[in-house]
Amino acid sequence: MNDTNEEFGGIFYFTNPTKKDRVKLWNNVEYKFPAESTVPLIIRNEPLENIQEIRKRFAKDLALERLYEGEAVKNREGEVVFDYKKAKEMGNGLPPTFDEKILEPMIEECLKPLPIARMGTTEGKKDNDKKYKATKAGFTSSPTEVFREDENREALGVMPG
Repeated sequence: MNDTNEEFGGIFYFTNPTKKDRVKLWNNVEYKFPAESTVPLIIRNEPLENIQEIRKRFAKDLALERLYEGEAVKNREGEVVFDYKKAKEMGNGLPPTFDEKILEPMIEECLKPLPIARMGTTEGKKDNDKKYKATKAGFTSSPTEVFREDENREALGVMPG
């Protein structure tokens, strides 16, 4: 997709490049992303600019999940740039620290298209209006406002060109 408005169809897509289905939560709704596929990211009650921010957040979360599951981070040339498991072993079991910029290749994988699939949703739990901490934004919150404290929010993810 080029940066021209004529080619943008009005829908953002999210790619799950992993071999297992993934679930992300937003506003107490679970969004299910089938393995090795791309889905249109349609989130009710959210304008396009918010969906783009949510999409980047989902991509970053998925990249972190993959890292903590033991998947090595590779650059665009396929070379390993960070191996969390190996770094943890070298630190005698202490969790290693890392610059989140190394996640960009994994984040970009979520923003590029694969075969189109269908995303599923499930309503979250509702008992006596308890506040769950699984999702950060409310229906009246803007993701830009909610995540403004994130220093690298603008730098994460690159739109495919």
